[in-house]
Amino acid sequence: MKNNSSSLTSAELYDPATPRWSTAASLVAARYSHTATLLPTGQVLVAGGWGSSGYLVSAELYNPVTNTWTLADNLATGRRAHTATLLPSG
Repeated sequence: MKNNSSSLTSAELYDPATPRWSTAASLVAARYSHTATLLPTGQVLVAGGWGSSGYLVSAELYNPVTNTWTLADNLATGRRAHTATLLPSG
């Protein structure tokens, strides 16, 4: 786990059936105050937030099948403490 002030690369998964938390793969970039959106594919999109360099433009996709994070296309403008909504079009 990498910690830049309050920014973390660590991630955890919650299983409501057990109900327990388990460790997931670490994010590429340490961040906090980001959004996490469950996509129709089952992947999770994490976008923006705050990191050691300030507002983040980076986004990452988590694949629960492979337990891996990959970089997605950057946001046009860095942001934190924002909201994200999955549109009906996915």
